[in-house]
Amino acid sequence: MKSLLLTYLTTYGGAAAALVHPFTGFLIYVAFAIIKPDELWPYSVPKGNYSRTVALALFAGWALHGFGDWRFGRARGVIGSLVGFLAWAVIGALRADDQALATLYVEELSKIVLPTLVGATLLTSADRLRQLAWVILVSVGYVAFECNLSYLGGYNRIREEGFGGLDNNGVAILFNSCVGLSIFLGLGARAWW
Repeated sequence: MKSLLLTYLTTYGGAAAALVHPFTGFLIYVAFAIIKPDELWPYSVPKGNYSRTVALALFAGWALHGFGDWRFGRARGVIGSLVGFLAWAVIGALRADDQALATLYVEELSKIVLPTLVGATLLTSADRLRQLAWVILVSVGYVAFECNLSYLGGYNRIREEGFGGLDNNGVAILFNSCVGLSIFLGLGARAWW
């Protein structure tokens, strides 16, 4: 019950906050992309469009606040390549034999590229980058905590089911990639808490 309440509060509260402060909506979208509430708590959170709700509010808030800062500096080539890849995928999907599969691919790719573009325009300071890093670390840490509780309870969920569309190896890569991030953030922290 607590997980359902937390999911609804974060979804609709985050959507409202994203209209006023788009970066907050971006952080919540990133957290939902990692945690996937309906997959982490399938026993209490029904399948839903939680991330989509936050994303739509994020895009609306981003547009209302002037579309962010488009001075990418050295990241211009990377962001341009991502957007170009999405555009090429759309063109390819228009000519694909299997339209349903092509549309699904473009939709999944859009869930990555469009929020990345929005996030890149909203990351205007080192403090915002640090906030994003903490959101990623805490989200992955919470997934690891829940999966460890399942393991200690006698069921190795990662081995049997995977998580969020990843098999056990993909989940291990997700967890391992955050070890360096945790060391970086731990050494850069101003206080122990």
